[in-house]
Amino acid sequence: MRKLHVALGLVSVACSSGCYSYSNFQSAKLLEPGRTSITPSASYNTFQEPGGSGDGEIDDWVLDFQIRGGVTPRFELGAKFSRIRTEDGFQFIAIDPKVALEPGHLAFSCPFGTFFGNGIESDLQVHPTLIARWPLEPGRSELNAAFKLLLFYTDPDSDALVAFNVGPRISSDLDRWAIQPELGLLFNPGDDGYFLQFGVGVTVSP
Repeated sequence: MRKLHVALGLVSVACSSGCYSYSNFQSAKLLEPGRTSITPSASYNTFQEPGGSGDGEIDDWVLDFQIRGGVTPRFELGAKFSRIRTEDGFQFIAIDPKVALEPGHLAFSCPFGTFFGNGIESDLQVHPTLIARWPLEPGRSELNAAFKLLLFYTDPDSDALVAFNVGPRISSDLDRWAIQPELGLLFNPGDDGYFLQFGVGVTVSP
């Protein structure tokens, strides 16, 4: 994994070698075959280093757009486009297949994609993700949580990063639309620093 802090003038620690697209903003409940959804979202990411002086702090916005389609009762296919940093930033694009492990409650997705733009060289990334869902009020609210690894294949010295996301989906009809606030955490198990994510997404399924 390229040390993005060199290219972007950020802090020199492995976990904070730039900002990443690690949000979830989706449900473990798959779309019905033939149905589609779109989800624009915005997340504010801040880097925290326990005991740090605050020098080199990272504060970035990440804007995401997802489009997903139900293929079979147990398979869904999606695509994600992210703008990382709204000024002088770069992009991330990924294809995201998702399968139901326990329909309506547990799913596995595996986005794979790359950074591009603003002089950033391509890095193949794979983000295997486990998504769990807990219905709260049928058809109106649910809680989703995701655990994922961020694996980088271009640089053999890359460390795997670990991310967690959690947030409710709230609506008058979850099959049609939902608002999803979300909290996220990203860290390198070998370092002390970590990213915190605060975001909100809106899903529409015509």
